[in-house]
Amino acid sequence: MAKTKASVKAASTGAVTFTDRRYKERTIIGPSGAEAIVTQHHVTTDDQEMIEFLDRHAHFERVGA
Repeated sequence: MAKTKASVKAASTGAVTFTDRRYKERTIIGPSGAEAIVTQHHVTTDDQEMIEFLDRHAHFERVGA
């Protein structure tokens, strides 16, 4: 699988924080079954698959992006 520009950037910076524009709290289950927990409209993860999933998801926006 080829790496996208976003995945290469995320790999070099470590953990990435996203704002959830729809829910204040929820649990996100990624394609591989990994979990990410949203609290106070934010979720932080260093899992590459989860980062790529959240980048594609309409409800999430990278903080500082």
